[in-house]
Amino acid sequence: STTIELNSFLTEMIEQNLNDVKDKIRLELEKPVTIHFDESQLTQVLVNLIRNAIRHNDIDIKQILLKTSLQHNMICIDVIDFGNGIKKHDLSQLFQPFFSTEINGTGLGLYLSHSLCQANQAKLSYVEQKKQGACFRIECPYIA
Repeated sequence: STTIELNSFLTEMIEQNLNDVKDKIRLELEKPVTIHFDESQLTQVLVNLIRNAIRHNDIDIKQILLKTSLQHNMICIDVIDFGNGIKKHDLSQLFQPFFSTEINGTGLGLYLSHSLCQANQAKLSYVEQKKQGACFRIECPYIA
C-alpha cells in the first residue's frame, strides 16, 4: 500500500474517474490527512460506492455527500446518499458475494469493496442514517 494524502487524492480521483457525475458529488473534507491504502484499490472501492450512492439517491436531491472525518484515531471516509436506505432484512447480507437488490446487479461490488478494504487494514461498514439515505463508511487507521 502507499501513503495517500486523502484530500488531494479524492479531488483527483473524482476528476479522473467520476468526471461524468462530478456535479452530483458534494465534498466535505477534514483538514488534510494521510492514510495507507493501495491507490488503485481505494479508487475502485470509492468509485463503486459513489456510483451506487448516486444511483440510489433521492430523485429530488441533486448531490450525494462524500466526506472525511477523524474519529478515535481512525480516518472515516463516508459516502452518503439520501435515498431509501437499506432495508433492515438486507443488512446482514450487504457484504456477501452475489447479494444484490438490483435486477442487473452482480452483487459483487460491495463484497469486493469490503475485501479490498480488509486487504488494506481498513474496514467498510454500513452506518444507518437517522432520517433517510444510506452511508457507507471506510475506516482507515490514522497515520500521524
